[in-house]
Amino acid sequence: MMFPKVTIALLTSIITALLLPAVMPIYTDFNYFQNIFLYALYGAPVIFTYGILTSMLADFLSRRAKWKHKRTLSFFFHLAFGAAFILPAGLIFGPGAFTDLLSFLGMLPVFLICSAVFFIVNEAVMKFA
Repeated sequence: MMFPKVTIALLTSIITALLLPAVMPIYTDFNYFQNIFLYALYGAPVIFTYGILTSMLADFLSRRAKWKHKRTLSFFFHLAFGAAFILPAGLIFGPGAFTDLLSFLGMLPVFLICSAVFFIVNEAVMKFA
């Protein structure tokens, strides 16, 4: 496979766009398909930039570790980088965004779900590729 992380990001974008509106819809007055569109519109660029970079970093750090459970360590790195996305999101949405900390903490499950899905898809693609 020529670009495995790009393939993984594409599959993760599709899965999260289909999964997250059922778990946490962005707007409750929108229907399921409108929420899919919103998650795909805003989530895919983040997954393709931040997700690929942090996944490469998580894989690198877990390979260099002396611990024998490297996959578990990689999973925790993926979750940590997913949770850490609160900081870049605050910078993207402006300095006033940090004042409303509850809105970012409300998005934390979305970031964690996306990072867990990225890890699962990464493991599946690497196993079958």
